[in-house]
Amino acid sequence: MFDLFDLHSDTATEIFAGGKELKNNDLNISLSQRKGIGRYIQTFAFWTQNDDDRSARRFDAFSETYSYFMKECIKNSDEVAVISDKADLGKAAESGKTGVLLAVEGGGVLEGDPAKVEKLKKCGIKLLTLTWNKANELSGGVLDENQSGLTSVGREVISEMERLGITLDVSHISDKGFEDVCGLAKKPFVATHSNSRSVCGHSRNLTDDMFKEIVKRGGLVGINLFNKFLTKDGVADTDCICRHIERFLKLGGEKSIAMGTDFDGVDNDLPEGISGLKDMYKLSDALAARFGSETALDIMFRNAYGFFNSIL
Repeated sequence: MFDLFDLHSDTATEIFAGGKELKNNDLNISLSQRKGIGRYIQTFAFWTQNDDDRSARRFDAFSETYSYFMKECIKNSDEVAVISDKADLGKAAESGKTGVLLAVEGGGVLEGDPAKVEKLKKCGIKLLTLTWNKANELSGGVLDENQSGLTSVGREVISEMERLGITLDVSHISDKGFEDVCGLAKKPFVATHSNSRSVCGHSRNLTDDMFKEIVKRGGLVGINLFNKFLTKDGVADTDCICRHIERFLKLGGEKSIAMGTDFDGVDNDLPEGISGLKDMYKLSDALAARFGSETALDIMFRNAYGFFNSIL
């Protein structure tokens, strides 16, 4: 038995896209796969696929996906607990149900309108990734050729998020955007699914200085299980995952490292032996063997639980 708090998955989007069920499906995450997990909190992100397309009706696309997924949660309410506040978090952790945190991946969902942050709040969204890979109305993305930073609208959005209690997620943001966030954010922020650029030089990963900044501010970094973010040759195993964690531990991240699997968002390009939720015990065992059981529990569950318990 092990505990798991996962900061990022794209399962909700894939369920909607394929007309699938949350309980039983052929995806990386389903309720039927949680056997052997004790306390389990899963973040489900609604991915706005056309984040950088300003002609797309992105908020409507989010609303459709959100509606479908919430119906799945209601249908499985005997096994699922949607988390709205600190009390819900505690109940979910101790009830044996799957605790559900809601997030949006891609600030283009706001369509350049900071007022829509409040609409996300009313939907129970707890995390918002400012960009996906390309520039949108809020900031440049990691694959933005110009490496632009925050726009004036992006600055307004961050202020509104902090006012309303939606946590800022800097995964996918450009390096310049990250720098701008550091100059503006007053509350802790997170990188829900980003690894160490020192270990694997992909631009989607965090530099040592970025990681230390997140740690200094009391934030979190979720370890991403996408092979291409784990190792240069794109063929990873649990040892590769441990190397990223080891680097972050050396930078003082004992209480800031969490899991951000990116399940159902990486086309099954996952480390050897890990095909989804049902295999996460292997990673838990590997972390315990490498770093000790207490550090493993911190990374797999306690760090993320403590963070959200303090901010919800």
